[in-house]
Amino acid sequence: MKRFFLLLFGLCIPFWVIGAAVDIQLFSGFKLFQAGLAMPMVAALILTYKERGWAGTAALLRRTCDVRRIRPRIWFLPILFVFPSFGLINYWILRQAGAAIPTPTVSLIGFLGYCTVFFMTFAEEL
Repeated sequence: MKRFFLLLFGLCIPFWVIGAAVDIQLFSGFKLFQAGLAMPMVAALILTYKERGWAGTAALLRRTCDVRRIRPRIWFLPILFVFPSFGLINYWILRQAGAAIPTPTVSLIGFLGYCTVFFMTFAEEL
């Protein structure tokens, strides 16, 4: 466990330092220093590979996407809709409060950003 946290910290430092020094936005609303969210997955994969090789790494990744283990099936609703629901509720509250915010638009960049954040949650929880 100690090796995991040391490796994780070491992997995150470059993103934090460069992200603090240079204001780089990977896409709208997602800055470089936030890329460290994927580092728990990278650390887990590195340590799993060192201990069990490619077979262990593949098994770890398969377990992350094993939807058959989710029981009862009703859990798919919060898994898929909690994150976008908070965004819609936030937008509605801001509109009700009279904040001057633009009308929402659907774009490929926004969709890719949502997908990136959605899949980075796998990286964080792995």
